[in-house]
Amino acid sequence: MGASDRIQLIDYPYALPSKCAICGSGPETERKFVDFGLQLDYYGAVYFCSLCMCNVAELLGYVTPAKYNATAEELFAQNNSVIILEGENEEFRRVFATLHGLGALLPDGTPNVVGSSVSNEDDAKSASKPVQKPRRKEPRTDKYSSSEGSGNVSESHSDSANAAESGDSDDDFSF
Repeated sequence: MGASDRIQLIDYPYALPSKCAICGSGPETERKFVDFGLQLDYYGAVYFCSLCMCNVAELLGYVTPAKYNATAEELFAQNNSVIILEGENEEFRRVFATLHGLGALLPDGTPNVVGSSVSNEDDAKSASKPVQKPRRKEPRTDKYSSSEGSGNVSESHSDSANAAESGDSDDDFSF
């Protein structure tokens, strides 16, 4: 006689005391009962209701059908999300490759800004070289600036610019 022959799931606990041995719920509940086929002296038949059996099973590491179904639905939704994201990723890669082939992207993958197009490999090599800083222009000292003043070249330059506007510039003299 195997365990499956001895343990049965029944709708109604027929033998006395006709209740769950753990919580005491009886036939008035909508629960099913597990009958182990066990009779104890001075007690009667030992039954466990489905709720108590779920609690025992959870203690042993099993999951309830409700938790299993919820987890399965969540996993199914996540798998669908992964499939959708993989499709979008593939589409982005295709568009990226197309843009790269049209010259909309520079060889390093950065977007090509207007005015920085790269037409051939030599230009691409020179475009990847660091740009040199423009040389700083030193202030001009001209022979007409006063050395007795504050020494600020821009004052002298603005004075000569004002003179040029009024037509009194010393630069207009010729010998």
